[in-house]
Order: sequence, then C-alpha cells, then structure tokens
Amino acid sequence: MAVISVICGISFFLVYALDLGKIFPISPDKMPRALFVIEVSGLILAIPLTLLSLLEMAMPNRGAATINMSATTIISVLVLMVVLGLGIVIFATKSAMRK
Repeated sequence: MAVISVICGISFFLVYALDLGKIFPISPDKMPRALFVIEVSGLILAIPLTLLSLLEMAMPNRGAATINMSATTIISVLVLMVVLGLGIVIFATKSAMRK
C-alpha cells in the first residue's frame, strides 16, 4: 500500500509542478487566485505524503497491522490512476484550447 501512496504523492507533485510551470496548454485567461492557492497547497501536501509513504516502506513492521495486496490489485489501482490522470489532462487541455 505504501508503494501506491508514493506513486500518488509523486504524481500529485509532478502534475501540480508541471501546471504551475506552464507546461500544459495555457488558457488566455489568468489563473484565478483560488486555483493558484489550491495548486500550491497540493504541491506542498504531496511532499509529506511521499516522505511518510517512503518511511512506511523503510519500516514496514512497526507493530501496525499490515495489509497484503496482490500484484493484480496493485496493478489495477495503478492502471486506474493512469487512466484517470490522462482523462484529467485531456479534459483540461481541451477546455484550455476552446477559448
């Protein structure tokens, strides 16, 4: 489960960093301040998520209950994340290009 959390944290960080770095197509309208705050907050929150997940991977037997997940379940979750992520990027790109 920690592996999935690490991948989610890194993905979160990369998407927000790339968007703030203006890698994705840019709308002619200026980014609203609220959206900027949300993206910066997401960028900042991705760091502890990733670090705590890496810590969990480094110390798996701290006395907490462990959840055994099959490789099929992990792959299914990762595929779902990729599909949803691509869907978001495609939607955002099409929305930005309409203007």
